[in-house]
Amino acid sequence: MKNIYFLLVAFMVTSLSFGQTTLKFQDFESGADDWTYTESPTTYSVGSDVWAIVATLGGTVTAPQNGANFWGMRDLANANGGTATGVASTLAFPNVDIAGQVGVEVSFQYITDAFDGTDSLQVEVFFDDASQGVTDLGKNTDAWTGYSLSVPDAINNVRLTIIAIQNGGSDYAGVDNFKVQSGVAASCGFSYGANTATCQTFTGGVDTSDTYDITIAYSGGSAGLVVTATAGTIAGDDPATTPSGTIQINGVTEGTDVDVTVADGGLCNEMTTINSPNNCVAPLSFPIEETFPQTVGSTLASDSYWDVTNTSGDSVLLTSGNLSIMGLRPSLGNSASFDGAGNDPFITFPVATGTIYSSFIFKITDISSATNASGGYFAVLGSFDARVWVKEDAAQFVIGVSNGSSGVVYTTTKYDINTDIFIVFNYDTATGVINFWVNPDSATFSATEPAVTATVTDASVSANISQFLFRQDSTSETGFIVVDELRISDNWADVTPTAPLSIADNTIAGFSIYPNPATNNITITTRLNQVKAVEIFTILGKKVMSTRVKNTLNVSQLSTGVYIVKVTENKVTATKKLIIK
Repeated sequence: MKNIYFLLVAFMVTSLSFGQTTLKFQDFESGADDWTYTESPTTYSVGSDVWAIVATLGGTVTAPQNGANFWGMRDLANANGGTATGVASTLAFPNVDIAGQVGVEVSFQYITDAFDGTDSLQVEVFFDDASQGVTDLGKNTDAWTGYSLSVPDAINNVRLTIIAIQNGGSDYAGVDNFKVQSGVAASCGFSYGANTATCQTFTGGVDTSDTYDITIAYSGGSAGLVVTATAGTIAGDDPATTPSGTIQINGVTEGTDVDVTVADGGLCNEMTTINSPNNCVAPLSFPIEETFPQTVGSTLASDSYWDVTNTSGDSVLLTSGNLSIMGLRPSLGNSASFDGAGNDPFITFPVATGTIYSSFIFKITDISSATNASGGYFAVLGSFDARVWVKEDAAQFVIGVSNGSSGVVYTTTKYDINTDIFIVFNYDTATGVINFWVNPDSATFSATEPAVTATVTDASVSANISQFLFRQDSTSETGFIVVDELRISDNWADVTPTAPLSIADNTIAGFSIYPNPATNNITITTRLNQVKAVEIFTILGKKVMSTRVKNTLNVSQLSTGVYIVKVTENKVTATKKLIIK
């Protein structure tokens, strides 16, 4: 009996001493950190723009999770070594050999603050170089938060990448204490893969009238697993009966993040957070036409299709009145104005390749304060790929084009204050060639492009184009500017439309509005079924609504009465009477 007791005690001591083994770690301290990493872009810390090892940062991100340092991130979309708007910065940790190890877990700590709808912090883990999907980490945790993932025992290598996007002026995040450990616990075996959140209705803005659906790939399903979600309706494959498949969460209200948990009441308790889309709008398609139909005095960034790179400083505002160019189709809607320093609104569209064109009308009402000898750029196509500049010249100004922040080619012609000017420029994603026209001959409108005003070439060719941006740089670089009739497409004719031949031609095929009379929502249908600019007027001519939709429009805020609905789609405008009851 004594021998049996001795063996039992020996077994218990052996088991307790086995414990956890750290295979690799990185906590951004000098010395023994041995899980190396590659940062992209290269580390920088310039003013408030930070992508570097730090001891403190700002907001609620003021101290490391442990030790003296952590990896800090602030305002990553910048010109001080950062990325273009919407482009990710990454920390890539290489493969760790875990062959023969059991109970392996990869883990780290993170913290986020002041993240809005366009900001994100994500992690992508790879088992034997196979991605396990990109997982959204929590927004605005305001405290250090742990992430961990169990690795199946049959895996030989594990690695991970941190993916960060920050588009605001005061966004903060940190990561710290990365570890790969063995002997942590028996493996649950279940793991999440890639996920998507897709808008199902489109009214624009962050509101509760839109819904979205979620899909989450998974592997390692087994008997006893149960899926729960904090919002929406669960559908798709059942991990309890289907080893690998896709979980679906349907009908989630926009603005609501969802925690999805797969658990068996024992070893398995795996949760992932899916962040809501923040602006459910119908996808744009070429030709894109911004006639600035929004309410006069509102900010351009408040429109569903526009966002800003930061939230500080003056905004681009909607202004009454229009600019015009002889031979160009008459302007619709309103115009927009800006000056000096401020936020930079941008509009995104599906990634496009080939030659992408943009045009707009602008005028400068005052350039006396823009004294910078190099001038300043105020319009950008792509991720700062093609830029339009102005420079004061003896109370007049010249107009230029460039690819970067230097190397501007300016016109020799000088232009007067308060003169409407038509700009067309393009970017070729195959060659990096940027062509630029100032007041092209109206005989070429809707026809064949004429000889260029200037040409520059991007030495680092961008593979695609997906945004346009208005830039408010500084008082010494940006004068008082009014812009109108912004157009983006993949051909010259679309961005230089001429006036319709007659009113009879100015109809929209298949145009209808129902129900009519209406109370809450109306549906606008057309044969093309594209995004439409919609304006609603009282019978006395007062504009009471201005927006853009693809089909459904909420009119519940309108009082009982008769209205005129003006719809513009693909360069054509039509009207119908609407009765609100």
